[in-house]
Amino acid sequence: MGLKKSKVRPKAYVRLDTSIKNLKTYFTGVQLTTISEKQIEEYMGHRLTTKVEKIRLPGPATVNRELACLRNMFELAIKYRLANKNPVKRVEFYKETRHDYKILNRNETSELIKAAPAYLKSIIILTLQTGIRKEKLLDLKWEDIEDGFIHVKDAKGGKSRRIPLSSVAQQALAGITQISEYVFTNPKTGTRFQDIKRSFRKACGDAEIEGFRFHDLRHTAATYLVQGGTDLATACEILGHSDINVTKRYLHPTDDVKRKAVEILAEVFDSRIVQLETSRIQEDLTPKANRTELIN
Repeated sequence: MGLKKSKVRPKAYVRLDTSIKNLKTYFTGVQLTTISEKQIEEYMGHRLTTKVEKIRLPGPATVNRELACLRNMFELAIKYRLANKNPVKRVEFYKETRHDYKILNRNETSELIKAAPAYLKSIIILTLQTGIRKEKLLDLKWEDIEDGFIHVKDAKGGKSRRIPLSSVAQQALAGITQISEYVFTNPKTGTRFQDIKRSFRKACGDAEIEGFRFHDLRHTAATYLVQGGTDLATACEILGHSDINVTKRYLHPTDDVKRKAVEILAEVFDSRIVQLETSRIQEDLTPKANRTELIN
């Protein structure tokens, strides 16, 4: 099965291509229409327990993506009358552990930037200042920056958009030396960084920040954007979401915001009245024998 790369986002293309290779390796010599539910379940167990070369064992989410790929293959086969049924639909996918997004506070943000190497500092700052996705940031070229805006081409959802640059973002860009068409160029290869996972993980470790992924920077940016007073429609446009409901999923109230929220309740209810009623409740709950002892 071939993929038309021009119609698939680069990251999605790599994921689909990898899924197809893994499926072909396991089902070599097996016709698609003869694959049964039992064989699919055996494949699931095989993938979770068998390493491919030096690559670490996949998790449930990876296996589920591969099953989704196989399911789509069957749907295409049915569409072109090459198959009559889709056995993947009757297979129960693995349950996936939902990732709890971590939002950095100001001190953590500062420590992370301090711990990062020079090239990564700018990447972190630009992500926090624009909320741009990692792949789009690494794809960024100097020609995409004009008049204080970043022009994001072929953004997720099929739309292009312009993201305004804050003074901090512009300052970070001004400190980058232009050595290729890409803004973030790997000095060893002379072209764009393919990934920054390892260096980002090390920076998080040095900053003593646990359980934090690069994508959480985007959630951090979105959260502070809205908490700072930005309306959802504007935040949705900056983040490149197709729907405001998607933007809402990126909002995570910080501890400081929640503390301020409950203090509003303290202002509504007179603290003296609350203290008086609390003392009366304690008095009612105190056994009579104990009250006599307290009086004596």
